[in-house]
Amino acid sequence: MTDKDREFVSKLVEGTKNGRVKWEPTAIENQFTVSFRGKFNVLVQRIEPSTFAFAMRDPNDREMFQTTIDRDELSQRDYQVTLDYQSLSDLFFTAQRVAFSTDEAIDEILGDIEKK
Repeated sequence: MTDKDREFVSKLVEGTKNGRVKWEPTAIENQFTVSFRGKFNVLVQRIEPSTFAFAMRDPNDREMFQTTIDRDELSQRDYQVTLDYQSLSDLFFTAQRVAFSTDEAIDEILGDIEKK
């Protein structure tokens, strides 16, 4: 990933955690998307348990960039790729939590438990 891609992923994670970026599930299992300005779509996907993909598409659904990182292919000597993998993993799981309204579901369950 480029430095600009890394900054983008970092800001997406931050925005998702702060509630400013609202991810939605797609028809593809383990893939989530968010749209910006009604013309750019960002996707994050877990392809395999240890493989994550990140992409951006233009208004004509053309892929503007895409990166895939597999944990099993990480080199112990390439620290930056390891950080990239951790960033994409964090983005995926944060997006999944928002898309599935996980925190709201937990709050409902906690409320039920407290009432009993």
